[in-house]
Amino acid sequence: MLPDFPTFKKISLEDKRNFKPFTDKFKPYCDVNFNCFWTWDTQNKRQVSILNNNLVLYFTDYETHEPFLSFLGLNKVNETAETLISYSQVNGFGGALDLVGEEIAEELDKDKFLVENSAGAEDYVIDTAVLMALADKSFKSKRNLVRKFLELGRVEFEALPLSDKRVAKCDLLSLFDLWANNKALSKKNTFLPQERIGLEKMLNAEVENGDLIVSIVRVDNNIVGFSLDEIIGKNYAMAHFIKADISYRGVFEYLNQNVAIELLKRGVTHWNWEQDMGVAGLKANKLSYKPDHLLKKYKVSLR
Repeated sequence: MLPDFPTFKKISLEDKRNFKPFTDKFKPYCDVNFNCFWTWDTQNKRQVSILNNNLVLYFTDYETHEPFLSFLGLNKVNETAETLISYSQVNGFGGALDLVGEEIAEELDKDKFLVENSAGAEDYVIDTAVLMALADKSFKSKRNLVRKFLELGRVEFEALPLSDKRVAKCDLLSLFDLWANNKALSKKNTFLPQERIGLEKMLNAEVENGDLIVSIVRVDNNIVGFSLDEIIGKNYAMAHFIKADISYRGVFEYLNQNVAIELLKRGVTHWNWEQDMGVAGLKANKLSYKPDHLLKKYKVSLR
């Protein structure tokens, strides 16, 4: 049971069931997905509440950790937004809500509220059938990279439930560290420490997570890539972590294509690759896969 606003409770694994009645009614935005919201609570500050039968989300910024509010629901939308903005102003959260979903933003009174795109917050949604085939002529380089990757040795791919005892979680963390070290050599990435904490939280959560799947790529019996994804219903999956040893050229292209094949087998037609958080390289890479559509989110303030 969640408390009524302005009382909040800290997010915990037990709240997963409290999110579902709200998230099931909306597009699968990554930020309000329970596992994403909980995983990225790396400072143990994120909280939840209920206002006008809407889910209120006390976020911390992915990079700065500064707090801000958002909400999920279509009940008394204008009243809810005004109440939360006023609370944010009084409590030093700034004068705006953020990561407000498109369906909610459309219901706001534009004479009263300023509604602006949240920069870098759009979710990239990939058509799994398109990714499986890589048939478009613009994918020629990706097809070539997959072919060259297959020449590197004995390649194996398998997808397992996260709860499967065959999933060597320590090996996945070691591969993340290898990937992170390579990223740090190329450029500063302020998200890496938080992402490492989030991955470890998700891997070690003492909860039944049958909807979480780990896809693993091996070359000559060595793990060189993995993808941790969540099947969330409505023919959607959420990509939480995709990491690989970039010294194996083509590993990401091979991994992405084969995860798409696996998801299609499970009835998943659309794969949410989450947002780019304003990282230019990440944006370019996601766009190179020709997303089927974007899930837009907005910043909302009083005029």
